[in-house]
Amino acid sequence: MQDLEIAHVDVDPCRDAQAAAEGAVLGLYEYDELKAKKKKKVSTMPYGSEELDAWQKGVSYAKGQNLARYLMESPANYVTPSKFAEIIQQKTGALGDGVKVLTRSKSWIEEQQMGAFLSVAKGSDEPPVFLEIHYTGSRDPNEPPLVFVGKGVTFDSGGISLKPSSGMDAMRADMGGAATVCSAILTAATLKLPINLIGLAPL
Repeated sequence: MQDLEIAHVDVDPCRDAQAAAEGAVLGLYEYDELKAKKKKKVSTMPYGSEELDAWQKGVSYAKGQNLARYLMESPANYVTPSKFAEIIQQKTGALGDGVKVLTRSKSWIEEQQMGAFLSVAKGSDEPPVFLEIHYTGSRDPNEPPLVFVGKGVTFDSGGISLKPSSGMDAMRADMGGAATVCSAILTAATLKLPINLIGLAPL
């Protein structure tokens, strides 16, 4: 239906609107950022209006996963550490005061004496970034948060001499941990989960 450029599809929720929505939005995802001609996006809604809340929850789950897919599938020379941080900062704009993003520079990383992180970053002309996402969703802002840490090597240049060339294209996904952590916290904020979270992504 997307190939036929149909603008809208009503989906049978099959007694589980959340799962139907998640499947529909995930199934329609395609990385086309760098294509000259992009397919028209198909909008989906449940057939009938009884399960709109569950449907919207499924949409939120899928959008979070698609953000992680987008970050991982983007070329390494496009989604650099700085660009990654910029994308996450843009995504938090509509989420309100409960979400705060801190983009730490190379000088801050040096002050923290993060030697292993800095030594990995020396393999690139791109400056490293230490990204923090804070989500305060609990009624008690002082409640201890859950902390997620995700590796963000946007391209594993150190592996070139160790891995066969046929597998090198996959090294752009060495930041999958960071993409997943950031997307999960943004999804938690979208769903207004009653919990405090911190995400840490050394990029």
